[in-house]
Amino acid sequence: MSMLFNEDSRVKISSMNFFTKKEFELLDRYKGKTCDRTIPEFANVYNVLSNAYTKVEEWANLIKDSLVKDGVIRIRKKPTSQASKFDGYLWAKIYPTKTDLDDKWLAITVGLDDDFHFDLKIDTVGLKNHQDLRKSYEKYRGDFYNSEIVIRYSFDEIADWDELIRKSTEAIIKLTKLYPEVKALKSDIETKISMDTLDEKEAFNTKTPVNQILYGPPGTGKTYSLQKDFFPKYTSKETLITKDHFFRSIISECSWWQVIAIALLDLKKAKVADIKNHLWVKQKTELSTTESVSPILWAQLQSHTIEDCEYVKVRSRQSPAIFSKTKDSYWEILEEEVKEQVPELFDYIDKVKNFDPDPDKIIKRYEFTTFHQSFSYEDFIEGIKPVMISDKDIASELQYRIEDGVFKKLCNDARKDLNNRYAIFIDEINRGNVSQIFGELITLIEPDKREGQPNEMFVQLPYSKKEFSVPPNLDIYGTMNTADRSVEALDTALRRRFSFVEMMPRPELLSPSAMYCRLLWKYEKVDWEDTEYKNKEKELFDFFGGELHEKRKGIWKNMKKEKNPSELSYFDGYKFTEINLQSILETINQRIETLIDRDHIIGHSYFMDIHSLEELTFVFKDKVIPLLQEYFYGDYGKIGLVLGKGFVGYIKPKEDLFPTFEYQGRDQLNEGYYKLIPIDENFKIKEAIDTLLNVKNKATNKN
Repeated sequence: MSMLFNEDSRVKISSMNFFTKKEFELLDRYKGKTCDRTIPEFANVYNVLSNAYTKVEEWANLIKDSLVKDGVIRIRKKPTSQASKFDGYLWAKIYPTKTDLDDKWLAITVGLDDDFHFDLKIDTVGLKNHQDLRKSYEKYRGDFYNSEIVIRYSFDEIADWDELIRKSTEAIIKLTKLYPEVKALKSDIETKISMDTLDEKEAFNTKTPVNQILYGPPGTGKTYSLQKDFFPKYTSKETLITKDHFFRSIISECSWWQVIAIALLDLKKAKVADIKNHLWVKQKTELSTTESVSPILWAQLQSHTIEDCEYVKVRSRQSPAIFSKTKDSYWEILEEEVKEQVPELFDYIDKVKNFDPDPDKIIKRYEFTTFHQSFSYEDFIEGIKPVMISDKDIASELQYRIEDGVFKKLCNDARKDLNNRYAIFIDEINRGNVSQIFGELITLIEPDKREGQPNEMFVQLPYSKKEFSVPPNLDIYGTMNTADRSVEALDTALRRRFSFVEMMPRPELLSPSAMYCRLLWKYEKVDWEDTEYKNKEKELFDFFGGELHEKRKGIWKNMKKEKNPSELSYFDGYKFTEINLQSILETINQRIETLIDRDHIIGHSYFMDIHSLEELTFVFKDKVIPLLQEYFYGDYGKIGLVLGKGFVGYIKPKEDLFPTFEYQGRDQLNEGYYKLIPIDENFKIKEAIDTLLNVKNKATNKN
């Protein structure tokens, strides 16, 4: 380590303006607040803190250039998080060597903290999913404010760049001597993590293919469950993939003309045969289902050729025009045009050449689609689509090409990466004509009929005439709404090939305690005095009729210690005297189940995150009542049995409606009827809810 850090070097002093007290004040005042840059106040704060980040970068570079010459700096340069909330710190990471950068778990960090301190520390990076290593580090570090690997200087004791660099030099020399000790923590822990991860990954990747449908009434969180519980299983951080896999993912993002352009940037001058054999083009060809790539190369080269090239006669050109052809049929690329029109091509080249995995970037191995009445076999498997093609003899003409659908594309991707599992998620699977969409593949999706399995089967696809099978590492998930009248579209053949998981309403998620717990976790990074949080908290407690006891802060402290956001009962002991969404949903569903059946009850998502009477009124007006109108075919009397007279009124028959005239059944023609009470600015939602719940009076409600 001593070879990497030069203690004798003198650090240069910056000519940049020094940090200001205002920058620290803004860090403290705006941390946790959402940054809407259309608002001048937030735009100004963003600009000031961005400028402060530039100073942090300068600070890190001065240290690196003189003391850590082999180091690599990584810095975000944005004062906001991915959720567009202001951070309470601005920092830069200094990786002492390229190896440390590749490991990406430990770095020396320099930055500003919202408590008016300059921090220099040995800190971990991206250990959210490696708690064992994180705990080992925290044990070594001890108390943050009394740790030998955390060195802090208050703003008041640092007068200028000269003072900051002098103290930073002392701190870095001290930290570098401790760095090997901290780095050594990884060896034992990493071995355990690697073994556990390998076992878990192997178990997941070798399991039997899943064909599963989540079903239940509307609003029970079926699609949400896919996003929260299933999507993460089929995603990888970029840091966990190989360079070859990363290369394939970049190629898949590129169009044909981009790949050709990158090849020519490397070759400088080449004929089509040479371009065809270039690594980028060969990889694109492997990922494509095109039988002959030469026509595509010719078409793309000619359509993106500059207008004044006399050796290309195609009339129809496309942007960007970056290619040219010589008299002896060599193709060239105009680098200046590339720099001006499509500079991102150089970024692609750099990403592949200098593979530097981004720990924040997610690589997904799944596709999400929604079935509907117009969704077809051609969209799902393969179909014939019209395209405009240019070749070297014909200017342009309308032709038809066989294009892969979403499922076939995913199958091809999965087949080339058998070490990982892939998945397709089909929302509202019963809204499409499933038998028609799946076609002959209805048999191939069975686990034992998959490619490589004991009873593997292949079919010849009708358009491409190619043999096709479903790989064993592809899982299929769907969601189904049981209240949808098209549910019978799922025939017996399909039902037999899927397992079904019922998802029913969870009213307990709407209890006052559950709602408050979710609010606390949502704002976990802000303090109690944050304006936005205080307003939300007061609004919620006014809505539920609870008191803001001081003991809630102790409960929240315990919640953070236990780190279990799924536990929502911490405030069950609180007394709430007004609206109880849990009781409302339970009451409505008991009545619907009695009047219709359990397939038509209402899910909890209709009432999630309601914090005011205005929001509750909106939910009943625009969501609950329209749904009940559909359920009961406009029978407002039955809607009244569900919601009560606060929402549905009775109109008495009019006296003397008809003239004097004898008619059999005359009295039955003039009967009373039920009518929805208009929900407008005069509507009293609280009284309507009391009626729905059979609450007689306020006193009864409080008892």
